[in-house]
Amino acid sequence: DGVTDIATVGSITVTALNGSIGETAADRVSVTTGEPTVDGTDGVEGAITLSAGQTDGVATGDNIFVDSAADVWLASAIADIDCVIDWSVIGKINDAAPGDATADLTAGTLVLTTTTGVGSISQIDTVTDFLTIQNTAGTVNVEDLSADGLTLVDLDTTAGDITITALGSVLVGDVDTTGVGSDVSITSTAGSINDDAAALVADISGEVVTLTAAGNIGGT
Repeated sequence: DGVTDIATVGSITVTALNGSIGETAADRVSVTTGEPTVDGTDGVEGAITLSAGQTDGVATGDNIFVDSAADVWLASAIADIDCVIDWSVIGKINDAAPGDATADLTAGTLVLTTTTGVGSISQIDTVTDFLTIQNTAGTVNVEDLSADGLTLVDLDTTAGDITITALGSVLVGDVDTTGVGSDVSITSTAGSINDDAAALVADISGEVVTLTAAGNIGGT
């Protein structure tokens, strides 16, 4: 129509000052900003900000259990370091402000279940001890900013690369991608990369697997 159109959808902020957001994986809070279009062109989605238990002085019991029915553009989600963020998304999760060098997801344990990617457009930055990602298809791209070490509990995708960069050491449980040209890259910029369990089974599967560490690889 000759007129420049701009579509936006409002951001969502959910704050639980004392306690959790959602109760369990079977009892989640739904947070979806929507996907606007104008004249058939995608607009700008609103960002999501979640915070649980940051003022109660207790490091346990302040979890986040949420789901989203569309792509998530994440400003930040923070729970206590001994708590869980468990997020189920029909779509993908990306950083709403890429390049800001701050954590998008902070919790002791992160469990992300997605259908089309994690950090596939803009890398997701985390501060966590234990990471699980179950993605149906597409790219997984995560950087962990903690120097305390990261355990890759179970990472799965198809038809997409898995790229993990960690400041601290990395323990590998199970990391798998399948499909032609689907590779795995794990980097520890200031630590080592080792097996989380001394079992004689494959820890990492991909067409090309690249491991880079400042310290040892497979030393323990």
